Amino acid sequence: MPPAWWPPTPSVRNATGWCWNAFRPPPASLRPGRTRTGSTKGRRCGSAWFVSAGATRSGSTVSRWPRSTPTSPAAPRRTRPWISPRRGRWPPTRDDRSSASAWPDPSRWTRPTALDWLADTGNPNGRPNSDVVRPIYNGSDITRRWAGKWVIDFAAMDQRQAADYLKPFAHVEAMVKPVRINNNRVARAEKWLQHGEKRPALCAALQGLSHYIATPETAKHRFFVRFPVQVAPEHSLIVIPRQDDATLGILSSRIHCLWAIEKGGRMGLGNDPRYNVSLTFETFPFPPGFDLHDPAPPAGEPLAAIGAAAAELLRWREHWLNPEEWLDWVITPEEQAAGLPPRPQPKPEHAAAWKKRTLTNLYNEMPAGLRLRQEQLDRAVALAYGWDDYSPAMPDPTILARLLARNLAPVSVGEDRARA
Repeated sequence: MPPAWWPPTPSVRNATGWCWNAFRPPPASLRPGRTRTGSTKGRRCGSAWFVSAGATRSGSTVSRWPRSTPTSPAAPRRTRPWISPRRGRWPPTRDDRSSASAWPDPSRWTRPTALDWLADTGNPNGRPNSDVVRPIYNGSDITRRWAGKWVIDFAAMDQRQAADYLKPFAHVEAMVKPVRINNNRVARAEKWLQHGEKRPALCAALQGLSHYIATPETAKHRFFVRFPVQVAPEHSLIVIPRQDDATLGILSSRIHCLWAIEKGGRMGLGNDPRYNVSLTFETFPFPPGFDLHDPAPPAGEPLAAIGAAAAELLRWREHWLNPEEWLDWVITPEEQAAGLPPRPQPKPEHAAAWKKRTLTNLYNEMPAGLRLRQEQLDRAVALAYGWDDYSPAMPDPTILARLLARNLAPVSVGEDRARA
């Protein structure tokens, strides 16, 4: 039975619309290896949205707060429009999207790369292809190393605008159009060059930002990372359009991760925690004085201390993941012009060890350096709530009971804007 302090649904919610399942490529009907009727015969047109950047990298990345055993019943599964029991989820799994399967028979097709397209400067509109060719991350790309995939994204462009990006448009016209024009949904058939769900509200919220915060919807570890806005998030990521250290620190703290694990339910063969936006983010009571609607970095000593602790944790984590002595950082002029960060390339003598330097392994080991920095962040977040008695030994039920009490408490006029 659930504990007495845990009601079915907390009463107060944060600002709806501040957390999204991210951008989604074509629907399940375009999944590689299947036609609209579900036959396994047919062209692999769906994966044509994805292009290879040449050499890919393997491994794992990113972290979570060590998960605890839920004390509340798992949330019931809810069917989403793009999940079909028969066809599964689009895009395909990491194995299906390997370098070989992301294209039709290599002997029949030239294999252009994203970097080739970024280097092309012959567009009649004078714009670079980096406007529509972007690196894309899904949950596996965070929990492991990035697979090196890029996506063609024309957003809401019409055909006349998109056609000015010569090579990307020609590729989508040849590989995607033959299938999309047969889609039963008229809008998708007519707008065959656009993705199924373009998330215009999310795109608008990212305007003016240089980075955003993301977390996998379902993962063994609950962790949050920060991406440049040039990186396209796939639908299996939850995106929070904030870039400040304080927000990232609050979300990465034990306090929030515990709430997320307890409220989010579990899913999959591994019974992994699921970050349910409506149950976790929208119900989470942020510390007093924190305003999701204010784009400026949070001010004030408690929130500034959270930001400083989060920045220190991220620096240490990054140095552990990518030791400078083990790597060379590479970037092409075209990537640099597009605002993309350099890519780590391990030196041959360190390649094997570097592949094991993943945040999953890091949080499994929980070395003293990480543990102490995590505890420092947790204390800073607890002080923002006014919990002077917080310590790492504080029981989980105590933390959850205090969060629930704040969730249920009446809000002041100043807090109403931040939490309603």
